[in-house]
Formats: sequence, C-alpha cells, structure tokens
Amino acid sequence: MFYITHDQSEALALADRVAVMDKGRILQFDRPEALFSQPQSETVAGFIGEGRVLEAEDIRPLGQGRAAASLLGQRIELRCAPGETVRRRAKISFHPGDLALTDSRDAIPGNVTRATYRGAYLRAEVMAGPAGDIPLSVNIAAPAALSRGQRISLALRDGWVIPDAAPSHPS
Repeated sequence: MFYITHDQSEALALADRVAVMDKGRILQFDRPEALFSQPQSETVAGFIGEGRVLEAEDIRPLGQGRAAASLLGQRIELRCAPGETVRRRAKISFHPGDLALTDSRDAIPGNVTRATYRGAYLRAEVMAGPAGDIPLSVNIAAPAALSRGQRISLALRDGWVIPDAAPSHPS
C-alpha cells in the first residue's frame, strides 16, 4: 500500500519504508530508522527528526563502521558506512538528543541562549564552538535547569558521517 503525506512523524510511525522526495526526485527510500540514523545526503539529514548537519574535518575510518573526526575543535568518534575513506572534510549529521552535557575538558563549549521546558526534557538552544557562532539544540532529560547566558560543555554521543556523493577519493 502507498500512503502519501507531508506529515513526517505520521510517515515515520506508520511506514516500514519511506521515500524522502525533493523537487519530484526521490532522495532516499529506506526504513524510517535508517532515514533517521543513516541519512545518505545532507538534505535528508536536515529534514528528518530535527537533524543537524555540520562539517567535520580529518575523517579517519577506524573499522567496524566507526570513524574519528574533528568537530568544533574536538576529536570525536562517529558511525560511518563500512566503505568510508579518509577525507579532509565531510558533512556529519546528528540530532538534539545526540548531544549531552559533560564535565570533560575535551568538550564543545557553548552558551545557552534559551531553555524551554518540554515535560520529559529541557530543550536548550546554544551558541557553540570555539567562536560561539554555531547554533545547536540539545535535549536534556528532566529534571534539568539551565538559564540564559549559562556556559556549558557539550559532548556528541552519536553522529553519522554522511556518505560522499562524489566518486570515492580523499578531498
């Protein structure tokens, strides 16, 4: 059965396969879980589930679907496709729930610009990175309390290296 809707949450909840389309072209046809956690393009990554796309540097495959990279001045580990190659730069995707508060010195610095209570979690809007110029959203499990102007440190707990659409070669 085909079901056409513009309601993303409805499509992800009801379907066993979802086609993400843009300008009449199918960008990715996959299981809802794969669209969310393994988007094949920047457009799909930014569209599904409040996805955020940033550029990471020095992508180094580690094997077994993992890669090391540098993001906002910090070394991180991400999920990647099995055939991932060394790249100078790559787009990565993650969601607000993939960020967490941390006490680690090796963290992404941030400044809270807004915090909104949403029941089971607090949604914090943060300007992050060494220059404080990257807007991020982070979900913090309740009970939590943050205030505007508060300095915080963030860790990326999960993220995905978006596959290179071009022929495979180091950039």
